[in-house]
Amino acid sequence: MKTMQPNLSADIAKASSYFGERLAHFGPGISALDYGSRESQMARFNVLIDACDYRGKSVLDVGCGLGDFGVLLKDRVADATYVGVDVCPGMVQYAQSRGLDARQFDILTDNNAPVANFVIANGIFYLLEGDCEQKMFALISRMFELACDRLIFTSLSNWAQTDDDDEFRADPLRTLDFCRSLSPFVCLRLDYLPHDFCVSIRKAAAAK
Repeated sequence: MKTMQPNLSADIAKASSYFGERLAHFGPGISALDYGSRESQMARFNVLIDACDYRGKSVLDVGCGLGDFGVLLKDRVADATYVGVDVCPGMVQYAQSRGLDARQFDILTDNNAPVANFVIANGIFYLLEGDCEQKMFALISRMFELACDRLIFTSLSNWAQTDDDDEFRADPLRTLDFCRSLSPFVCLRLDYLPHDFCVSIRKAAAAK
């Protein structure tokens, strides 16, 4: 029996509006992206970069924002092919102005979503509402479908103490357990920020 997928239409609309308003208020930069600091952004980017060898590979960046990871990847790995997708039109337009292939896209509702060797997602889950964990798992499953070789994502962790009750923080071990249902080739990292974790899921066909 096929499990009914959660409806994320309200979450998508919320994310588009939220980041559109932040971009209009703060202008392009860390504050528009809702990062605490440039250092925390780079800590996440570095763990994504360290997860695999991007040389000669195609990359799909889900929730690309202003395209900062695309710019970094272009600088570090010149022969990687990058496509960024985001639900916020203002973010996409700015990423395009930086010379990136960026597209306004909802990967859950559009069957023509681009595929890539590596699919990455950097902290896209924290605005989810309602049954957040199941929505997160639905997004992970869809992104894994779009990955030819590997999915790498970061998330806020509920292992860290915080006074902010409005943001969804996932349980690293429950997330790992779900990811192991998709592939046995899974890596969990908890060593780069105290309130964050990174998971890499490799397709069985890509295992060496």
